[in-house]
Amino acid sequence: MDKADIPFKILVVDDNPKNIQVIGTLLREADYEVGFATDGQQALDLLQANTDYDLVLLDIKMPVLDGYETCRLMKKDVRLKEIPVIFLSASRDTENIVTGFDIGGVDYLTKPFNSKELLARVHTHVQLKQKTLEVTNYAMELEKVNATKDKFFSIIAHDLRNPFAGILMVSKTILQKLTSLSEDEIRTEIEMIHTSAESAHKLLENLLIWARSQTGNIAYKPYDVPLDLLIKQCITSTTAQATAKDIRIIYKPCTEITLMTDVDMFCNVLINLMTNAIKFTKKSGTVTLSTHKTHGNIEVSVSDTGIGISPNDIGNLFRIDGNIGSQSGTQDESGSGLGLILCKEFIDKMGGTIRAESEPDKGSKFTFTLPLNTTQLHGKG
Repeated sequence: MDKADIPFKILVVDDNPKNIQVIGTLLREADYEVGFATDGQQALDLLQANTDYDLVLLDIKMPVLDGYETCRLMKKDVRLKEIPVIFLSASRDTENIVTGFDIGGVDYLTKPFNSKELLARVHTHVQLKQKTLEVTNYAMELEKVNATKDKFFSIIAHDLRNPFAGILMVSKTILQKLTSLSEDEIRTEIEMIHTSAESAHKLLENLLIWARSQTGNIAYKPYDVPLDLLIKQCITSTTAQATAKDIRIIYKPCTEITLMTDVDMFCNVLINLMTNAIKFTKKSGTVTLSTHKTHGNIEVSVSDTGIGISPNDIGNLFRIDGNIGSQSGTQDESGSGLGLILCKEFIDKMGGTIRAESEPDKGSKFTFTLPLNTTQLHGKG
């Protein structure tokens, strides 16, 4: 629901019940939602429990915690500092008014106040807060667009160019030395071409899927499917890659489960996680896939005995601006980090969560959780 469809929420803080009653009536008649507190500490407790207030009307002289100290504490709390504060006071002293502005108040009204003036000030400041929020959200959206653009160009400039450079170099060698190369040497060179082409193809596939996702052209279409069948299909898709590195895939299923999900999205997520696990696991290692049912959800985990991820990089794995994607695999397999970004986007569309745990040189574990029944997400794009 858009904020325009929701009443603005105002907290009135005053130790005088009569003032609370008068102000509350005025605000409710103007279609505001109103909360009340009779001292500063009570106000802070309410705000910390409900950070969605749009404005605070704050008396200055109150027991327990006065208005000035309440405002100071609000401005130190990252969750509350952007909530505008209008001070209400019987004092017309210039020094008191200046103090109110100095500690973060946006306005100051003296008692007894004029009803129309109070409503006009309230309207002005809730609208200003709303416009500020819109500008902030727009700036964040622009930042995300720029990060997406930078990632796209980085993939084209580096990650996509590298496998093609390998193909061109090896094919040129074959052409120049064809008559002097043995059959085994030719086979080795062709295998290198195949590996590079496979890498470029996988990256292009992810790039095209990502582009469709960014433009909203991938709809979420769930239906009931046996979880075990889905997972075995994904294992089959990654068996060749695992066999090439002599990596054993272990599957530990829980009881038989029917999952309502988008099959393409689910498989894209799981195959990307398994491909990553294989890529960053050394020869003769293991990749373990397990499922666990809990509280109406299903957890799917992919663990490996690979090289692990540094603590500094864990937090950036699923971020478009993380800039950690170009790390090579244990056999110099290329990577862009795009697969994990896609995983996060698809998991979000499926109404789930994804997390990573890792320790350098000891391996990594990626776990995503999905609701067993996602009927409420039908048609989500």
